[in-house]
Amino acid sequence: MQLDTETCKQLASAIAGLKGAVSFSYPSLQSRHEQIQAKLDSLQSFFLRLAELGENNENQLSSSQHIHVANLPGVVYNGTYKGTVSGLASGRAAQAIGQASYAVGATSAAYKNDYVSTYGAVSALEANAQGKAYLRLIKNKQFDPKLDVEASASAHLLGAEGKAKIGNDFVNAEIGAAAEVGALYGEAQATFSKDEQVLSAQVGAAAARGECSLAFELADAKVTVGVSGSVGSVEAGFRYANEPGHWEVSTNGALFAGGGVRIQVEY
Repeated sequence: MQLDTETCKQLASAIAGLKGAVSFSYPSLQSRHEQIQAKLDSLQSFFLRLAELGENNENQLSSSQHIHVANLPGVVYNGTYKGTVSGLASGRAAQAIGQASYAVGATSAAYKNDYVSTYGAVSALEANAQGKAYLRLIKNKQFDPKLDVEASASAHLLGAEGKAKIGNDFVNAEIGAAAEVGALYGEAQATFSKDEQVLSAQVGAAAARGECSLAFELADAKVTVGVSGSVGSVEAGFRYANEPGHWEVSTNGALFAGGGVRIQVEY
């Protein structure tokens, strides 16, 4: 399901409007009134926390870098923007996402029926870039700015991607794989707020790299397990982070081979 964090914030604000200080002469009524106020406080905190977790989860998921394979030759670009100046002043966030790619050669094919769907794409001499910016000025009716900017770019000589899904709206399984030969890639992130400051960047090159994922979906929950790896690779990066309860300065590098495992839950 999709979580609308703005709706959660509006519900929290509406619940806050229901609260009030009233004094009763009967102890039983006063006790009951205090219990109701405590329940309203809990509900307000729940929706505010749910909105915060949803926005943080969205930022984390969007920062995951995936191999991009074009399905059409030439230039392809798209982007979305959400937010207004008045919205920023009232506590809402502004967000922009964009992606562009260029491929000298690319083609794709797809097949779908009631229970099975497949998709495949191949590209040659492709370069692509994508970025995201997130800005918040007000939080809990207080000035609490936060800026989060993420960008990534990659290029390859040859790339291929394939996906297959079987099942129905209630139970289904999906498998996907992508690979590229002669790859160059990089990504960067910057986050600034009063509670955290993060700067990180990673660049690399690989003779070949790939990723494979298997997803299971049951009702409104989706679990994706992914494996990624590279051969003949050279990578370098750095990270500085100053977050609540955490401080880190690190550099890293890899030569000839590297790999990782990713587990992601969507609900």
